[in-house]
Amino acid sequence: MAIKLQLKIDGKNRIFTQKTISARKMREMFKFYEKMEKLESEQGKISQLDVLDDMLILTENFFDAPEVNFDNLLDGIDAVDLMPTLQGVFEQVSEIGADEKKPTMKPA
Repeated sequence: MAIKLQLKIDGKNRIFTQKTISARKMREMFKFYEKMEKLESEQGKISQLDVLDDMLILTENFFDAPEVNFDNLLDGIDAVDLMPTLQGVFEQVSEIGADEKKPTMKPA
């Protein structure tokens, strides 16, 4: 399963597809979720800007295409679509993890 992202670059809509996600990239997403849960449970304060920046950086890292970068993400997605788009990417990555078969141990 691949993840997809649409950005407007130089006035043209482009769709980027990432066919695989490394375990390291998925781990970084889980760390982000854990950080958010911990802050919520401790009623910690984190700025919306920090959350947005973390999501942008993670999204940039999910894709190997150099055009999917921090600046193009900010400039290529309309403001009203930014959070839904980033959340959509995170959901696609989560689905990849859920689709993976669990390893089985063969009895000796």
